[in-house]
Amino acid sequence: MNQFPSSSLTSVVDVPVSETGTFFAPPWIRLGARLFATSLDEKLASGQHPVASHLLAARAQQLMAAQYRRGISDSWLNLLIEVRRPHTRFDPAVPLVRSNVIEAEGQIRSLAEALASPLPTVRGVAMAVAMLRDGAGPLFNRDSQLKLTDAVEEIIAQMNPLATATTL
Repeated sequence: MNQFPSSSLTSVVDVPVSETGTFFAPPWIRLGARLFATSLDEKLASGQHPVASHLLAARAQQLMAAQYRRGISDSWLNLLIEVRRPHTRFDPAVPLVRSNVIEAEGQIRSLAEALASPLPTVRGVAMAVAMLRDGAGPLFNRDSQLKLTDAVEEIIAQMNPLATATTL
């Protein structure tokens, strides 16, 4: 059951609102949202509503900025380039599980499109970011129990505001 049935960022919790009706975060809240981005993204990805705290609301706004979403979209597309480059012995980057990424190429391209679309959900964007960071996930861990194609399809499904609105 959804604890926060309203889709408004201001209807459930008393948060500062600008004249345009959007959440206005003071600089220290925005800084906190950046400092704690990883844990806040995990909360948003698991379905916690942004109005649960000022930090979550500020992080949700950061995630939903078009420029930020384009950067995440580019990061996913760059995976498709990276898996085709040879991995050198002294490369400090954590190696990708090439077979997983190549197998999920179609889903990754669809995810990149969804991230760049005008209305993805906060949860979907947070899930896409969290997957890129998850060193134990199927991008970086060959023994992950999660299949990358399934994980990316789930993120794409969560990205659609119309699909998620029917489950509220």
